[in-house]
Amino acid sequence: MIGAGSGGIGSRCEMAPAAETNGLVNKSVVLVSDVTWGGAAIACRRLFEALAARNDLRAQWIAAEGDARSGAHVASAWPPLVSLVIYRVIHRFFHQPLADEWRRRMNEAAVAACVRRMKPDIISLHNIHHNMTFGLLPRLPREVPIVWTLHDMWPLTGYCTHSLDCPDFDKGCTEVCPQAGQLGAASRNPAEEWRRRRRFYQRRPRSLAFVAPSQWMADLARQRLENFVRTEHIPNILPSRTFRSLPNRIAIREILGFGDEPVLLAVAEIFLPGIKGADLLAESVPLICSAHPRARVVAIGNWHGTLAAPRGLEVRPPVRDEALLNMYYNAADLLVVPSRVENLPNVILEALAAGLPAVAFPVNGCTELVIHGRTGFLAKEVSPMALAEAAGVFLALSEGEREKMREACRAFIAESFEPEKQAQKYLDLFDSASSRFQGLLSR
Repeated sequence: MIGAGSGGIGSRCEMAPAAETNGLVNKSVVLVSDVTWGGAAIACRRLFEALAARNDLRAQWIAAEGDARSGAHVASAWPPLVSLVIYRVIHRFFHQPLADEWRRRMNEAAVAACVRRMKPDIISLHNIHHNMTFGLLPRLPREVPIVWTLHDMWPLTGYCTHSLDCPDFDKGCTEVCPQAGQLGAASRNPAEEWRRRRRFYQRRPRSLAFVAPSQWMADLARQRLENFVRTEHIPNILPSRTFRSLPNRIAIREILGFGDEPVLLAVAEIFLPGIKGADLLAESVPLICSAHPRARVVAIGNWHGTLAAPRGLEVRPPVRDEALLNMYYNAADLLVVPSRVENLPNVILEALAAGLPAVAFPVNGCTELVIHGRTGFLAKEVSPMALAEAAGVFLALSEGEREKMREACRAFIAESFEPEKQAQKYLDLFDSASSRFQGLLSR
């Protein structure tokens, strides 16, 4: 809510005092996100915490809206007085889309002002499309290189966050978008908006780089941008000290109210139909329970009001305490991921680190984490029946085979997703981006 945050830019919107090593001032980075909640913001926060823990870098995080207790400076908490008055007048007397557009513009101005005050060496940009627009980028200081993490496809389109089966994506966005209206009113038609974004990228190839959490997203970005902007594949950071195997699994199950029945777990902030596949999950639950009467399917998160929860599905409130969430992962037998599209899902990373195998559809980044027969099972196709059948393959395993798979999950994460290595990859990219940009300026 505008003007009602618990933190803000104010006098705290300054970069922390510089540390010195061997007489050289260390680099500073500002991370920018639209909100402090949701999967992209969680990934942003984890990167911020990993960078802030280092002695050779100064890191700050700015969010347009959200909770300052996350560690972010919440820019919307202290909007300019005149802008706030205008917003409230618009909100009171005009249509909601106009008020929403003005709110996004206020957020962009506040975030950009905060970035300028902090005077960073690098801007680490994350999702901005919930409470800002692409208009933020021209407002950011031109003398600072930008490293933009692609949590979804929005920076690569003129409107949507995922192109799905859009027939026109490969050719560039067209005037008529198949997803028009699903993300609210567009400020301009998708074709014009994509041309605007593409021109911005083409003008700044040496001061802009993209990071893709999944190899799928990296390949997509390179194809879409024709390699004129650098794109690096760096997975999301996983706090391995939080998400890990715990002893006394039986005791944890009792604490969480589970018995000796197989527990299938689904986790989301909110279970939405469409991209997140809550409708597919709802249809698969009766199939799972029919074939495996002892199985217990538990969904942790808010169930979308337009979708009826099926019989046999137990819905529990969202769990935002990561230690408690890790207990759920340790207590469950199988993670069920019904998404139609995923980049590199935090929930699968977290579950595998705790030793919980997963079943998912053979889509995008899911195939990079769910290694069929090793860390879980991939459904044959995107359908409720295929998801139920994949869960059934796991449930047919002996306890010894399940334990081997749990061990394989933990080993896979330890081998490929060590958090310090991912943070170092970001640091290397920051150094490279800064060096390339300084080289351009010195010409």
